[in-house]
Amino acid sequence: MLPAYQRRFTCALSRPLCSKRFRYGAVALTAAVPLFCGSASAWADVESITLDFVRHGQSVANAEGLLSTSVPGPELTELGQQQAQAVAQLLEPGAPYAGLYASELIRTQETAAPLAQALDMHPQILPGLNEIGAGIYQGADISLLESLFHGGSVGGASLPEIVGAFEGLLYGAAPFLWSLGLLAVPIPFSTDPNGAAFDESFGTAVQTMYDNTVASATGSPTDVAFSSQEAISTWTMMNVNNPDPLLTLTDMLPNTGIVVVDGSPQEGWTLVSWDGRAIPPASLPTQLFVDVRDLLIAPQLAAYNIWQAILTGDPNSIVNAVSTNAGDVGAAVVHFPVAVIDDIVDALRDTVNTATGTDLAGVAAADLGTEVNLGALLGGPDLANLLPAAVIESLVASL
Repeated sequence: MLPAYQRRFTCALSRPLCSKRFRYGAVALTAAVPLFCGSASAWADVESITLDFVRHGQSVANAEGLLSTSVPGPELTELGQQQAQAVAQLLEPGAPYAGLYASELIRTQETAAPLAQALDMHPQILPGLNEIGAGIYQGADISLLESLFHGGSVGGASLPEIVGAFEGLLYGAAPFLWSLGLLAVPIPFSTDPNGAAFDESFGTAVQTMYDNTVASATGSPTDVAFSSQEAISTWTMMNVNNPDPLLTLTDMLPNTGIVVVDGSPQEGWTLVSWDGRAIPPASLPTQLFVDVRDLLIAPQLAAYNIWQAILTGDPNSIVNAVSTNAGDVGAAVVHFPVAVIDDIVDALRDTVNTATGTDLAGVAAADLGTEVNLGALLGGPDLANLLPAAVIESLVASL
């Protein structure tokens, strides 16, 4: 699956009006077209699907306040079984579904069972949906940490509980930092040693679901995937175009909580709802955050891919990895200023549309002329004093 910055650039080349992104920057990067033109035509008619990610019901480890990520893991408690029945009743009216999926963990499969039985479907088991491995923190007592998240205090806590809470914080810190673009932050001895490895694993599962859905005879664009809290939260915030990483701290996904995303592996994903709460489109600060994150991710992902090639010991694989990933880093660097300008211009245009009641996107460039003073329309300084003339000309030609 291509990095986000490549997905957005290819989208612009294949379908210039498919989104707001790149309408103004694609011309400036025509020299880079050969890098992506082969895949651009193949993506001319990309289908979007909906993924309903469901966290498992309460497990025995949840009830005991233990950090447990190993396969196959503990079963559901009686309460967890009740939660599984309840989420099945919630999801059943949305049928038909293109597919049901679950991780290798017993608790996700038991949570999926009531819905599968109601719909007479058999969940497909995807290892990529497994919880992020806790590594050296496996088995930590995180009951105190959970209490603190719900307004509790440290008063009266034992030393093992305090140590367990600290281990839980270290475990959760890495995925949170991955969502900010710091993929290299490790979880020692984890099955997901860093953000690049996790995103590759979970992304493979998402690609499988997407491929199956597109080829499905049901005609439904929706899948239901049962996974775990850190895995769902982290992949979502790492991959959607309107992320809010703080949600993973302030509104942690509860047992049988549902996260809904729309999109495709090629053109990216949009977060639709988080545990029943509708998520708005990305604001300008969020878009700029994603732009910066894409830039940060590129060299880290390149280093990871090159290291994986080195581990094979195959000289050809190493040379190919260095060549390919050097090009990816270069593409990310070239893309960054264009993406930033694109986002700012879109925000300015939307502000003008709102303030004037005019849809500038529907006005011909010939009608606007070349002496457009967007700053005056905004009630501020002439935009020409803030952006290069070439950018203004590109904007006028694109409106």
